[in-house]
Amino acid sequence: AVAFSTPGTVRLAKVGLEGIGLFRVQTFNDPMLALANFMPGSYDLVILDVSMPTMDGFKVYRELKKIDRNQRIWFFTAFSGIQEEFKRMFPDEPPCQVLKKPMSMLALIENVSQILGIVI
Repeated sequence: AVAFSTPGTVRLAKVGLEGIGLFRVQTFNDPMLALANFMPGSYDLVILDVSMPTMDGFKVYRELKKIDRNQRIWFFTAFSGIQEEFKRMFPDEPPCQVLKKPMSMLALIENVSQILGIVI
């Protein structure tokens, strides 16, 4: 599952990741819709943008972890202070995992593949 702030980014991520035939991707650009449609135990990886409308990625993270404590979640952001902010908000959690923006589609595919242990 991928939740990003802009519809264009969401479409590109879906097309790019599904285009190589190794991933099925469910995308949302509305965090409330992403939470409403979240199915615990159904995702190998959730990628969240930090900046999203109505609810930031940290709040979405908190809600997803309430639903599925074991869900693997990475943030996709250019926000340089993400680790400090994450630690402030979630002092009992290990450091968050981050994919840094900007990132080419090829780099996104390579990173997601590596995270999931898929050889491409």
